[in-house]
Amino acid sequence: RWLPLHMIRAGMLDKAAATLANEGFIHNRFKVMGPVAGTRQHILDAEGIMSQLQEHKSNPSCTISTTMTVTTARYKITLAFERVSDLLQDSTHYYASDDEEDMDVVASLLETVICLYALGQSLKQHHWRNEASLFFQQALHTIANFLSDIERDGGTPHYYRMMSRIHFSSGMVFEEKNDHVEATKSYTEALQYAKSAAISHDIARTYHMLGKVHFARGDNED
Repeated sequence: RWLPLHMIRAGMLDKAAATLANEGFIHNRFKVMGPVAGTRQHILDAEGIMSQLQEHKSNPSCTISTTMTVTTARYKITLAFERVSDLLQDSTHYYASDDEEDMDVVASLLETVICLYALGQSLKQHHWRNEASLFFQQALHTIANFLSDIERDGGTPHYYRMMSRIHFSSGMVFEEKNDHVEATKSYTEALQYAKSAAISHDIARTYHMLGKVHFARGDNED
């Protein structure tokens, strides 16, 4: 459970990164801690490495631990998050079924979406923009796969709010990349879902961000 943390504290960043990307370790962590707590701990461990990469971001070939370069570390952290995502999505269920009895790890749809969003947010905060976008898209696709069931059961307002926030975060990533066209698309999607969920705070902040992007694009009216 705490093995990567101890490795990081001992300066064994290469071994910690390899452990975080190990499918067996991820599976066992989720069995012990559950999908949400397991994902959160995985993120905390990964951020212990990511924070040290920030110091050397201008030199990707710099060796930060034994033979591991900044580029290699970034690849391994991304791989670790991708394997967490794979396990979450393989474990996702919407309705309880007899098959659950044979599964070591079971994640509800909501747990999976929350975890994928958390993975994306962590990457976004460290300015790993392309990687963050990937996990935001995975969260949206996961909801889409179950949307007909959600709508039938009347659970759409909650998931609309989740989708609004995921699109909003995607918009921020695109804005940081100065991709104002994609940022506008993401914020527009966020606004539509915020309106569907009737969340006034989310509606207001999305209008604000759309205004910023339009201003940056020069779409100003006298």
